[in-house]
Amino acid sequence: MTVYEPGSVDDVARYQAKKLAKEGDAAFARACGEFARNDAFRSPNETIIANVGRDRDKGAMFARVPTGTETCTFCLMLASRGAVYHTRKTAGEWRHFHRGCDCKVVPSFEGDPDAELVQGVKPRELYERIVLMERQTGLSFADSKASRKLSDFIALHDRDWLLTGKVSEVGYEDEATQAKKLKDKDHPAEVRVANRLRVHGFRTVFVDDEVSVPDEETGRLQIVGLPDLDTGLEIKNVSSAKSENTISKYIGTAKKKRGLKQIVIDVSENDNLSDEEARRMIVSSLRRHSMSSALMVNHEGEIETIFYPQK
Repeated sequence: MTVYEPGSVDDVARYQAKKLAKEGDAAFARACGEFARNDAFRSPNETIIANVGRDRDKGAMFARVPTGTETCTFCLMLASRGAVYHTRKTAGEWRHFHRGCDCKVVPSFEGDPDAELVQGVKPRELYERIVLMERQTGLSFADSKASRKLSDFIALHDRDWLLTGKVSEVGYEDEATQAKKLKDKDHPAEVRVANRLRVHGFRTVFVDDEVSVPDEETGRLQIVGLPDLDTGLEIKNVSSAKSENTISKYIGTAKKKRGLKQIVIDVSENDNLSDEEARRMIVSSLRRHSMSSALMVNHEGEIETIFYPQK
């Protein structure tokens, strides 16, 4: 079941040829190569879908299984359904493969939609992880308008956890970073936050958050602040703060860090603030610094997303 269409290939090549003058051969080749790759990946998937449709009366079903590199919210939602066959009317969504999609469609004769067709990928448990992330964000995977925010949230997680539920350990990008971090008196508090995050599937690999880079104008070296984790996550253990000023300071400082994706405010060790007080302070601080959201670890060790809607 090839999806190759000469007309489409010709259209893509002509459109991408516009890059030759400005970006050179590499950009043109990369774009055309990606298009060819997508066709090559989709063809076997379409074959399985078509064959299962032909043999559905014999008990054949199919499931979408993500491989973890380019898994979007839509892919995870379909994968969590397990091996189900959709009618011709509703099969369109199963044929939706975004650019760079590396999901595989696999056949099943198990009779159980939640059967483990690929080792380590269990649809029922994947569904439970999706429900967990929906609870943590207050967003729904079924809502297309929420896909961008959910995709950003998913990007903070460990890929193995997303697909198999395996919880990773706290790590470091290299030995030099580990040695530097272990000398920092504040690092044990950061590690405690990281351990609370990893059990919820977050990737917790520390990076050197202070690096020297040349100034674009003067060429002189300057210190640039980076988020604590390699996903762009900044973590703060707010263990003793009593006022909003401390939380506001943390959020304001984090905003200035290059590559920041999200900040976590952990109040689980703080006996001075209730969860509700902490939520109000975070919302007020987000408004002050024109930021849309932050994560909070509450006193139960659960993850919450605190939103401040911007105009």
